Amino acid sequence: MTSLHTPAVLMHSVAHCGALKHQFKMKSSTRMSEYRRQCVHYTTQSRLSSLTRCSFGANSLQKFHSFSKNSIFKCSAVSAEPATPAQDTVMPLVYDGVIFDMDGTLSVSCIDYQLMRNTIDVPVGDLFTVMETWTDGDRIKKSMDAILEIEAVAAARSEAMPGLLELLAYLQKSPAKIGLVTRNTPQSVDAFFAAIGEEWRGVFDILLTREHPHVKPDKRCLLYFSDAWGIPPHKLLMVGDSTEDVECGNAAGTATSLIAGGGNELVGGEAPLPPPGAVPTFSVESLHELLDRLIRRDTALGWGAYSTGTVSIDDDVDRIGEINKLNESCTASDNDTTSSSSGSDSDASIMSATSLTASTSSLSSMDLDAAAPGAPPPGLDFLDWLFASGAVEAASCSFPRIDGSRFGTPPDQHPGSKVLHLQCGNGALTKLLFSAGLLVVGADPEPTAATKRGLYTAKVETLHQKGGLDDALTKVGVLDAAVLLGESGVNAGKGLEGQVLLPEALIELARVLRPGGNLCLELEMEAGNEVDIMNRLMDLLQPAGFELKMCEVLCRSIPTGNDRVRLIASSSL
Repeated sequence: MTSLHTPAVLMHSVAHCGALKHQFKMKSSTRMSEYRRQCVHYTTQSRLSSLTRCSFGANSLQKFHSFSKNSIFKCSAVSAEPATPAQDTVMPLVYDGVIFDMDGTLSVSCIDYQLMRNTIDVPVGDLFTVMETWTDGDRIKKSMDAILEIEAVAAARSEAMPGLLELLAYLQKSPAKIGLVTRNTPQSVDAFFAAIGEEWRGVFDILLTREHPHVKPDKRCLLYFSDAWGIPPHKLLMVGDSTEDVECGNAAGTATSLIAGGGNELVGGEAPLPPPGAVPTFSVESLHELLDRLIRRDTALGWGAYSTGTVSIDDDVDRIGEINKLNESCTASDNDTTSSSSGSDSDASIMSATSLTASTSSLSSMDLDAAAPGAPPPGLDFLDWLFASGAVEAASCSFPRIDGSRFGTPPDQHPGSKVLHLQCGNGALTKLLFSAGLLVVGADPEPTAATKRGLYTAKVETLHQKGGLDDALTKVGVLDAAVLLGESGVNAGKGLEGQVLLPEALIELARVLRPGGNLCLELEMEAGNEVDIMNRLMDLLQPAGFELKMCEVLCRSIPTGNDRVRLIASSSL
């Protein structure tokens, strides 16, 4: 049996064994963290094993748990050249690589999602996300077995989506890398190529299936392609038919194209409006239209290509000017404030005791319109900062509880943080945390929107009363971290974020966090110089048993005039 720890990666044109190292910085006004990931590939005839290490941030304190691939994935041999050599070349695409979903995108989806949902009793939400919240391992295994049976029936009826062969023939002549990423099985991928013609398998440089440790919507599955090919994410295009495809691509920084009319979200009616961070860069009605747009270069790069913050096809000149002016005014304001600070010995000792960075030359992703085409979900850069600092730790695979139930791996095989996401709202940030293999419960006075997405939620109306977090505590146990991303502008300070720094609320948060657990916040505070902000924070945190570990001042907020601040405080209780 193939283990989930064994990447189902079918590669060709691998000239030699060795390390593929690629570093890149996502350039955008969101100040995305640098990513460094290493992939070492070893191929022997038709056998492949892989050792992958992942870390976030150039100076990261975070060390992802390395995972060894001791088993060998047995796959069909793939020729070093496409089976049908191209006779001529075509104009290069806008993108250096294109990655496709399979079911409903390249193949006509024959999966009966309604039957699947009824069988495993998941009426709404992403199936894997919902199953990952279950604590009953037997239930997870039985549900996965049922899913496999339904998928096998569908695979036997696999057929090409209209326009597929014309699209592949064109891409075969292009210098762009081509990949496939699916949450389906290797057997279903084999059935797909049997249906369209085995000669087309060679068009694809990499095939990733469910057996890979990272699967959609975990952005690490797309960063795998970026690393292996040495191509920055913004020069890649992710094409799919579901919300998960778009969410994954937008989070990874690729451009995204939605094949309209597909996806398992259609069960029971029309597809819902996409949540923030899940709006595609562009949509098409068919593969014919996709090919036409690729030929005409009527497309756009991923948001990471635009340092001004432009994230959609239509360049918003006014928005660009607004962001640039705001950056300039923040920098000037910060210089004035810094020059007027006292610089006393006590201030110097405070600065040396705590890591503080003033980063007013850039904007938080809260300042971007997450409903814009191709935009990342709000708070993505905040999460990257938390991963880089080690305040929260991602699991080594996307769905560790499903993996453990399928293959009997120990509970600590894929450790990831247990996180309370305060003020979860529609669940966009909650799902990002969840997709990295963390056990997350979203807390909100009205968590209905997040619950409908299949996420683990708790109704929390108050933080400043003892026992206010008991519902969340009973669902996941003692927590490793509590995370809150506050609103910006006129909405700042409302809801749970308006309570989080109250003395009683801090005591309640310290109660549910393990000793050494982290309180991670991004919110607006009354403007001041860096030392003043730190002093105010320490005066609030220390009586409740928190020690301020990291603090970062982002930018002056418009129109409130407050400073936007990130902080990590560790519980000493």
